[in-house]
Amino acid sequence: MKTLSMLDLRQQSREVIDGLRHGEHYQLTYRGKVVGKLSPDGGATQIQSDDPIYRLAEISESGSTPTPLTNEEADRLIYGY
Repeated sequence: MKTLSMLDLRQQSREVIDGLRHGEHYQLTYRGKVVGKLSPDGGATQIQSDDPIYRLAEISESGSTPTPLTNEEADRLIYGY
């Protein structure tokens, strides 16, 4: 089991998700103290590597709108709702 701080989780979330997909278990710490555990969910649907959620930063930066997108606008762009 790997130990993971909250900072690591925020900065490396994609790598952590990939690790969970591959069966990795994590012990989550906050200010040096264990606060929880992350483990793979055997019944969960795997997120595909081409899922638009991974392109969120790209989509939000490349748009022509100078104001931030609402959640509804982001969903429409990403998932076509």
